[in-house]
Amino acid sequence: MENEKKSAEYIANTLKSLGYDVQYQYFPVADQYIGSVVFGDGTKWEMGASPAGKISDAPVKAEVIYVENNDFANVEGKIVLVARGGTVADYRNQVAQAIEAGAAGVILQSVVGSRGNYGQTFNPSLTEHYDIPVFGASYIHGEWLKEQMEQERVELSLTAKHYSDLKSVNVIATKEAKTKTKDAKEVILGAHHDSVVGAPGANDNASGVGLMLELARVYKGYNTDKTLKFIAFGSEERGLLGARYYVDQLTQEQKDQIEAVFVPDMVATNYDKATNLYALTPDGRQNIVTDSTGDAGARLGQFGYPSW
Repeated sequence: MENEKKSAEYIANTLKSLGYDVQYQYFPVADQYIGSVVFGDGTKWEMGASPAGKISDAPVKAEVIYVENNDFANVEGKIVLVARGGTVADYRNQVAQAIEAGAAGVILQSVVGSRGNYGQTFNPSLTEHYDIPVFGASYIHGEWLKEQMEQERVELSLTAKHYSDLKSVNVIATKEAKTKTKDAKEVILGAHHDSVVGAPGANDNASGVGLMLELARVYKGYNTDKTLKFIAFGSEERGLLGARYYVDQLTQEQKDQIEAVFVPDMVATNYDKATNLYALTPDGRQNIVTDSTGDAGARLGQFGYPSW
């Protein structure tokens, strides 16, 4: 997508300005269906669009109303905002009821995650094809819409677009070890540079990218006994696609050279439930990454070793 391309270009240009040679690693990704929601004042939001709903540049314009308790009695000609049911079958039934009652469009509001995180935009999975737009909104989009509707009548314009033949990209810069031997180990310092539909990605994950770029700047002036690779991964939000593609291109010998991987994600939030740094490992056990992170934190006096 265009914004992901811009982020990759910014990262590459920053690394080049620091004196690094930069490699682009492109890989294919699945089609995307993006819904556009435009307000009367021109404000535009993006949401996930159902491939089985109306995909068209021709706008559907109507008043949006919030439906509670799945009461679709007075929705004819309106765009319906409704908190999605707990299962796919539940929200499919909600969409069917809204359409049967004459709704001009349906916006399903995502639910709050179990960790307190706000549910993100999504592409509703439908078994029937409908001639109205059906969008999946984030939880916070739904809350903002409800707040506006409490103050005034809100009219929206909905369009949806299908993007195909897509590619994402990993941006890679390498700092070779001071002494290069065949047994030299490698440390990867990475961060994903994409975001979810409808979110600017300031914390998830421009914060991690900023940390990676700062490390690239600092380490440029030092000799290191290990090769450092700075990698901005694409399409993490779609299933770790960039990281998976990168690993799939490595030989077993190259994989064996990797000693540690640091991939900071969402490190600039002031959310009161996220005051700790969590180190996630493949098997849930302590390793060189958690040990070195704990050591660094202890030296800074910010935090000590993690508990296991």
